[in-house]
Amino acid sequence: MMKRQHLHRAALRRITRTIAGATLLTASLLAAQAASAQSQLNTTSALYARVRTMPNGELVSTVTSFDGGAHIDVYASSNAGGSFAKVGQINDAEFSSGLCCGNIYVLPRAIGSMAAGTMIWAGSVGQSATNRRMKIKLYHSTDNGRTWRYITNPVVSPNTGGLWEPEFIVANDGALVMFYSDETDGVHSQRLLMKRSYNGTSWVDQTDVVVSTINADRPGMAVIGRLASGTRYMTYEMCGPAACTTFYRTSTDGWNWGSASNVGTALRLSDGRYFAHAPYNAVMANGAILVVGQVLRNADNTTAAGSGSTLFKSASGDPAGPWVAVSAPVSVPNPDGTNPCPNYSAPLLSVAGGQVLEIAGRLQGSTCIQYYARSGF
Repeated sequence: MMKRQHLHRAALRRITRTIAGATLLTASLLAAQAASAQSQLNTTSALYARVRTMPNGELVSTVTSFDGGAHIDVYASSNAGGSFAKVGQINDAEFSSGLCCGNIYVLPRAIGSMAAGTMIWAGSVGQSATNRRMKIKLYHSTDNGRTWRYITNPVVSPNTGGLWEPEFIVANDGALVMFYSDETDGVHSQRLLMKRSYNGTSWVDQTDVVVSTINADRPGMAVIGRLASGTRYMTYEMCGPAACTTFYRTSTDGWNWGSASNVGTALRLSDGRYFAHAPYNAVMANGAILVVGQVLRNADNTTAAGSGSTLFKSASGDPAGPWVAVSAPVSVPNPDGTNPCPNYSAPLLSVAGGQVLEIAGRLQGSTCIQYYARSGF
């Protein structure tokens, strides 16, 4: 049986094989109503959106696209997410062997020859290759995503196991730290690992972050925010026996996260509701924490009302809560946790005016369209 966290990767491969001949279908009436206050980012099928704020205030977003071959499309907004326009692409011949889970990050300080404000992109490459040896490839841009240059591979698989979902921070000691999901040790179904670099090209000190004592557990899809106190706040899914429940843990310095065998704390409302699959978090300017996940579930694991249109909020900025449910900027009909498009790993970003920007996928026929909208919190 296919493990749960493989589902989005298998579906991505199916999309890769079929998207070239697909046409954009007219959305259903329900979809049109749900998107009435939302704007469409892309016109051909695209997955796994990410968005960051540049030092000059511009927002830059990336998506994984397959129209004309696998590549990364880059969009920019000069009005705090009110509108976006396509400004660039990342192309690489190796992307045709499989492309997944790309992420962007803006360097808050110089790393090696890369100045503060440089944008980096990294993603999983090679999952569809025969006798695959996956890698995470790293690029950088000095012009707000218009052009890109390859840097290095921070990690390459020693076997046919997968390497997924890079996430970056700069730790207190100045190191650029990459977190990623790893399937290569032959014992655990998946682990969360990290490596660090002081120059952007040499990556050292591979270290466990979350490695469950239950070998079938699959911690992955780490997203890390910085709380008002400076503490780093990581959300991630725990797939396998834990059914992709959202967990969290914290670090005071960005490198030391405690015992890797401590899988963290499940994030739940007081009534037991929780997010399953692909969580994302953002810390607002006022210190509040917002979290979203693909599917909202009740304590009894049934799908909860408001799934696809709900965020969790800790107004105090305390990871322990109290947490309450609030309306999401983007409404996605019926995400079910089996498809890597609807509400899957939907990024949140604090923007001007105390608002949060959300980008979330919605299926229109067989086409995955990313929508964006802002709301005040």
